[in-house]
Amino acid sequence: MFREFFVKRKMKKFIVSMSQTLAIDYGRPSGYTEGQVKAALKKLGYEAELEEVAICIFCDEKVAEAFGVDQALMKKYRGYSREHNIDYGSSGGGFGGGAD
Repeated sequence: MFREFFVKRKMKKFIVSMSQTLAIDYGRPSGYTEGQVKAALKKLGYEAELEEVAICIFCDEKVAEAFGVDQALMKKYRGYSREHNIDYGSSGGGFGGGAD
């Protein structure tokens, strides 16, 4: 129970900091590029193992598929952003809004 709480808390912090950095550095498009997401990860000092998560959440579906992420993982990772009221924009594919 406590472990799940801390995982969700860590994910919320990750999503909020990434969304703010991406919005400041690149604006708020309907989906960021793989390079933009990787640059934001590096800038914030996140580990490379979070790369897949970030690409699922902040890039559109085509970019995530090209990166090698399957549909089940995309659904799981995007579920975290929905929990924290991240808006994907009108296309439903990539990140398009702000975080609380």
